Amino acid sequence: MESTDHGRAVFPRAAAAHAQVVERYFVAPLASADYGRLTHSLSEIEKALRDS
Repeated sequence: MESTDHGRAVFPRAAAAHAQVVERYFVAPLASADYGRLTHSLSEIEKALRDS
């Protein structure tokens, strides 16, 4: 798979939009004490996906 000129051009906008959605729906609603649990859970999911 290769990136295209168009893909490289739109990637920064897509990444910024993705970051905004993650912040709005996954990070902002959490109390700061819950953020650590979220990141730990996501790390465990990532590990399971890598190991499968």
